[in-house]
Amino acid sequence: MAWRRSIALFYGAVLCGLLAACGSGGPPAAPGPTDASPPPAPLGPSGFLHVLVGEDLTTYRIDPATGRLQATVVQPMGDVHQIAGEPKGRFVYMAYGPRSAQAPYGKPRPSIVAYAPRASDGALSPISEGTSDPIWRSSMPVACRWTSLSASVDRVHAMWITITYHDAYYNYVTHPVGPDGQIGPDYDYPFEDECGGNGFVDGRANLLYKQGCTGVTAHVVGTDGHLTQTGDRNVCVTTPAYSPLPIGAARGLLLARAFPTGEPGPTVCTYEGPGLAPRANLGFAAGWAEALVPVDETVPAQIAIPVSVPASAVPARHELRLYGLCSGGELQIQGVVATTDRVDGAVFHPAGRFLFASVGKALEVYTFHPEGGLTRVESVASAGGRMAVTVPPTTAGTGGAPY
Repeated sequence: MAWRRSIALFYGAVLCGLLAACGSGGPPAAPGPTDASPPPAPLGPSGFLHVLVGEDLTTYRIDPATGRLQATVVQPMGDVHQIAGEPKGRFVYMAYGPRSAQAPYGKPRPSIVAYAPRASDGALSPISEGTSDPIWRSSMPVACRWTSLSASVDRVHAMWITITYHDAYYNYVTHPVGPDGQIGPDYDYPFEDECGGNGFVDGRANLLYKQGCTGVTAHVVGTDGHLTQTGDRNVCVTTPAYSPLPIGAARGLLLARAFPTGEPGPTVCTYEGPGLAPRANLGFAAGWAEALVPVDETVPAQIAIPVSVPASAVPARHELRLYGLCSGGELQIQGVVATTDRVDGAVFHPAGRFLFASVGKALEVYTFHPEGGLTRVESVASAGGRMAVTVPPTTAGTGGAPY
């Protein structure tokens, strides 16, 4: 298909540029333009962007040539804790449940619902639901919620927190998902320690990363959902760092927010592999990172990270940075764009090229290019929120979108 050839050419150019920056010994490629009209040739299939603002979900049709958005439908979705897209763009998952509980712990039970898009306008329809019971029992009323949600092609993964009157407890919950989006029975793993913090699953690598009692931990996710801990690290490179918090991952490289001893504030540190070998201190702070990881490992992964510089300034200067992941595990800057407000979240189009970001209250569209630049295409006022992307079945199925 023509769009596949276009994608191959586009990412071939990205790969050449990234490999030159990573391995040539020369200086990094300079970031490209930050505000310009994108090239007119379409480089990927169309699809739909779903944005949750409060309890309302707005669906936008994505223009395949420019990335610009056209609103198609608004749906009330209720009290959604978390939203996540399936890597191939076939489904959207939403996590629901109580935010407080007490004995006898009846309904509503925590649940994860799978939705599929309507081909005409992207409206989401529920196709299956999986329930679980991760709430920790207490003699007093508790606060609780889902804290993370992610998916692989055949599983959905989530973290649940229960906050008692003096402790917080985390549970990992996963469900198998069939090719038709049907959610199977849950597997629930309670972390016994009343210390540590949140985590998430990198579904492409089948690794759960979690903030432990003293360090960041890695756990291999088995085919049945069971966990096997493989690493625990409490340093940033070689400097002691208390309980780094995972914020993003790609191809076995973990980014975590840490507080190294002797440094004035937090920084992003990187680790590699299930044993969490320390890699680098990136020298800036960030609260999240979003990755675009192609199935073809010869095609570079891209990682978007929000940065406020300097973090202590009032007002701070806000940036959205795009990094390429080199084959040796190094991160190479590919583009930087200044933003008018803090970037609270972002999602890539599964077929590449487009990045959608929630900037303050606005929803913004970006493209990234072989020469290494980020281009702001569009800003939609008062439309920023939590996001997921779906793509047409003809391109999202096996052999379709290359991710």
